Amino acid sequence: LDDRRQPDEAQAVSRERSQLEGKINTVKAMEQDLEDGVMLAEMDSKKLALACRALADNKKAENLIVLDVREVSTVTDFFVIATGSSEPHLRAIENEILDGLRKEHDLKPVHTEGSAQSNWIVADFFDVIVHIMKADVRAHYDIEGLWADAAQVKPPAVRKKAIKKE
Repeated sequence: LDDRRQPDEAQAVSRERSQLEGKINTVKAMEQDLEDGVMLAEMDSKKLALACRALADNKKAENLIVLDVREVSTVTDFFVIATGSSEPHLRAIENEILDGLRKEHDLKPVHTEGSAQSNWIVADFFDVIVHIMKADVRAHYDIEGLWADAAQVKPPAVRKKAIKKE
């Protein structure tokens, strides 16, 4: 009986070691991402949220809202919520945000979830979580209602240049 138990214990130890090595490799990969410039700390979280909002606006996202959840959540600092009218529109908004942040600020999300086909895309930038969804999905899940205690952040006002009359 003891002879049979030893190989089982050895296999269990080997499995645990393999799992730990996998976790260590994941942490090393995350550290490498940070060294490669994926550091999100380079941009203030409010500026990042407003940048996401502006990029979504470039693709005519509807009903754009930025919620400051720092006072009511420990999960993240800001939610950016945008509505797209169709699957191609959702993809265009997502691509504009992801490509724009990568090109302009060398940032990429920690994780993305969902797809245009699921009608809800989430891009997690750690301090900012972007939700891009179709109107019916947005109404059903009512993120704004769930986070009603969060302050809404208004985008900076765009100043129009004075037109000189000649």
